[in-house]
Amino acid sequence: MKNKTKILGIIIAAAILIPAFATGASIKDTLKKLADKSKSAAPVKVTGVSLNKTSLSLSVGASETLTAAPAPSDAANKAVTWKSSATTIATVDANGKITAVKAGTATITVTTADGAKTAVCSVNVAAPVKVTGVKLNKTALSLAAGANETLAATVAPSNAANQAVTWKSSAATIATVDADGKITAVKAGKATVTVTTADGAKAATVAVTVTAAAAGGGIPDGVYRSKTSGWNDMYIFSGNKYSSGSYSPYYENNLELTNSGTYTAQNGIFTITFVIPGERMDHEVVRKYPYTLAGNTLTITDEDGKKIVYTKQ
Repeated sequence: MKNKTKILGIIIAAAILIPAFATGASIKDTLKKLADKSKSAAPVKVTGVSLNKTSLSLSVGASETLTAAPAPSDAANKAVTWKSSATTIATVDANGKITAVKAGTATITVTTADGAKTAVCSVNVAAPVKVTGVKLNKTALSLAAGANETLAATVAPSNAANQAVTWKSSAATIATVDADGKITAVKAGKATVTVTTADGAKAATVAVTVTAAAAGGGIPDGVYRSKTSGWNDMYIFSGNKYSSGSYSPYYENNLELTNSGTYTAQNGIFTITFVIPGERMDHEVVRKYPYTLAGNTLTITDEDGKKIVYTKQ
């Protein structure tokens, strides 16, 4: 049997070498080419693996994906697996995404499929920052019926994990409040609006006083001025009457009236009615503009879609 194997080996060698000799190649060159072919045919093995981070800090609920780099870069099999030493603290999926579960430490290990080479990342999970309080930008608010204003709630500390709040009115028939803290005055009276944090049930309140709407609707009587120069940069409201004009800051109380008449301000529409005298007949003119009223700030949108902001003096 051994003799047959030797004979077979001689035949194979002859089949390779004889054609090479026929082309004038030396035995040394031929054997080198055979060795090179043997090397090139073998897959490149993995010699190690590294991670883009060796340590990581996360808060509970946060996540981050690590990147594994098998070496050498031309290794044939770059497949890896991931494992956490403490899945109750931090989990890791097949793509290296780490998710923090609860406070503590865990070690994430990546292992190559070829050669079982490993690299680790130490993960520290911090407890979520708890809410210690909440404040409102106002503690008292006065609105005319039909007016509205949005309050701002500030949760402390600023890096608290859960910043969610809820709003509630003690008397929705007097003043309502929506999920964004927008208070709308309904009718004359008093109500307390409370904001409460989802974390810790910390609370803050604002006392809301609602006064009866002006005769013309939802705009309280008074003088309203705008920083926008030009006609109608001032409105004066009294009962259901109004006058408008241009105010010059260079002359005290210099008001040139452009028109006056009656008005209504209801359902978000500011309607003015005035009369233009004519040679034979006077003409009644009606103009309608969208408006909003928040506290002492009146915003009217003109015919060109431009918003003009007026402040009660």
